[in-house]
Amino acid sequence: EETPSETTEETVEETVSQAALDLALANMNSSRQAAIDSDAEEYAPDYFDSLEEKYADLKARAENGEDVTDACNDLAKRYQALAAYVNALDAKETIDDYELPPLAQAAYDKGCKELDDFETLFEDENSSADDLLAKGTAAYASFKTVLVALYKDIAKDARSDALEAKKDADSVKAAVSEK
Repeated sequence: EETPSETTEETVEETVSQAALDLALANMNSSRQAAIDSDAEEYAPDYFDSLEEKYADLKARAENGEDVTDACNDLAKRYQALAAYVNALDAKETIDDYELPPLAQAAYDKGCKELDDFETLFEDENSSADDLLAKGTAAYASFKTVLVALYKDIAKDARSDALEAKKDADSVKAAVSEK
């Protein structure tokens, strides 16, 4: 026969376990939505579909009362990694539409390598979600660095063009006022 303290202890453990599962499911859903919002279905349909299969399986197992907390946390990181990867692909696409500033070449090359590493890891079933997340995030960070340099370069050119136009306008204005 169980004592009241043992019954209370079991109830507390069950409550904590259920709360952890609920939190993991919510985190997984949130991470999945972030991947969807990043257009993962368009940019990386194979990767997205493979995660969706795992997602459906985990949801079904959770609904059947199985504790899938750790698996949900892992899948959440995989969705986060996918979102970072897609954001990196999008940033690379934007960069490729412009002439790359020479100072940003190293960051661009690093981003490309991180993308390749991500793709290799994704194909490896034994790769960890943490490794995927690190590669996806590193690729995105590298391309963001390039974008900042690119936008600064574009802004500098626009400023130079504006100053030249102002100088031309001032010379016309001066010529008119002399008449």
